[in-house]
Amino acid sequence: MSIVGQRSVARGRGASGFTLVELLVVIGIIALLVAILLPSLGRAREQSRAVACQSNLRQIAQGFILYANASGGRLPPLSEKQPPAGGNPITTGGKQWYEYLGDNNCVPVGEDDKNGTRGYVQGVWRCASVTDDEIFPTGSYGWGGTASTRW
Repeated sequence: MSIVGQRSVARGRGASGFTLVELLVVIGIIALLVAILLPSLGRAREQSRAVACQSNLRQIAQGFILYANASGGRLPPLSEKQPPAGGNPITTGGKQWYEYLGDNNCVPVGEDDKNGTRGYVQGVWRCASVTDDEIFPTGSYGWGGTASTRW
């Protein structure tokens, strides 16, 4: 038998497959690649949220332009009426500037919710980085009491 024939016979007897060391090395390399890629994926996700937030701000700015074009160059008033001294403009000041934009279809408004926010905490009015548990739609929104949002 030649040397080549002896090698092929020797190979045929042993079990083919990976050894434990080879398997552990491959798993270690995969774990290292995952550890390198996860932070960059998190940064990319946050960057996409920032772009979505900038897009929302652009839509609101375009809403101001649409409102001004439709109302003879005037911007929406801050609120319908001036609240009393120390009063909460949201509860005592009547309709707010963002409601004028929404009511005139200059900016899309989300669905009304049970807390009476009329959709102004979702859609273009909300940054994509803000989660649901960071929004507390009840309270004074910072006027005459504690702040009701953490953003």
